Amino acid sequence: GRGMRLYLGTIPDYSSEIKDGVLISGTSKGSPAEVAGLQAGDVIIEMGGMKIKNLNDYVYCLQALKANEKTKMRILRAGKERELQITPLSKVQR
Repeated sequence: GRGMRLYLGTIPDYSSEIKDGVLISGTSKGSPAEVAGLQAGDVIIEMGGMKIKNLNDYVYCLQALKANEKTKMRILRAGKERELQITPLSKVQR
């Protein structure tokens, strides 16, 4: 049934105390996140049109995305907003 696990390859910083968004401490090598240009220190604030305030939002949003479908992602990098395109993979495809 449902519950397709998607894979972006982001490594969230769980200790982060930021107010809004999800701080990334790095990406896995060759992952969709690395291909999209995500870097350590980036803060994900929106994905697939959904605002991301915290890790719960991020996980929820991840479940709503589709594998192999380009998705817009808004991030904060050094205080500036940027838009990236990320293409999630299903866990099986890894």
